Amino acid sequence: FEALSYTWGDRTSNRSLRKTQGRLEVTPNCLAALEDRRHQNQGRTLWIDAICINQHSNTEKNHQVPLMNQIYSKATQLLIYIG
Repeated sequence: FEALSYTWGDRTSNRSLRKTQGRLEVTPNCLAALEDRRHQNQGRTLWIDAICINQHSNTEKNHQVPLMNQIYSKATQLLIYIG
């Protein structure tokens, strides 16, 4: 997997992202990063904190955030998106 780091930006104007299990609300910056980093002809596995960590659960965030150093260090590549 590759890890994607980006600025979250405005959280009040979320965009809807379609996924196999339904829809997911993401910030405009997250959607822009996904669109910009997308491979046109092949799949890509990205770890994105705002998507992979349940942002509505303080319990999960408190557990996962301390692990982010390990997550980023185990990624095959770290992508940084600044817009």
